[in-house]
Amino acid sequence: MSDVSNIFHDHPGDGSVSPSLADVASRNMADKWDALEQAGEAAAMLAGQAAPVDSGQKQRFLKAMRDMDDARRDIVANAISDIDAMMQPGLVALLATVRNGHEPSSAARILWCEFDMARNGVLSLAGVTHSEGPAVT
Repeated sequence: MSDVSNIFHDHPGDGSVSPSLADVASRNMADKWDALEQAGEAAAMLAGQAAPVDSGQKQRFLKAMRDMDDARRDIVANAISDIDAMMQPGLVALLATVRNGHEPSSAARILWCEFDMARNGVLSLAGVTHSEGPAVT
């Protein structure tokens, strides 16, 4: 497998250099990670829980993604897609519960805990230290 972090394509005539595939993939992964974190925060809020804040976690995760081999990167990317596949319908269901005038906190707490465990698994797979999980009350 080739190292995609060194692939650049010159734009003819303008002297600019397009971002490498690794840079594009890193930005894409950053966007996906941000979306997952926002989904987790929404579940935590509906559960009445405070989502843990680790301001450097995203940067450590993205660095680990850039540094890991392609096979592990694919596994992590698939795990992130799996979390997204869990969170989207879960949040839609929770919002429908709220819209119908029902209390979502019990179901939201379960979704939040599942999200947090899955996210921590991804972080562990990437070799990134993480919080110990949600403080469920």
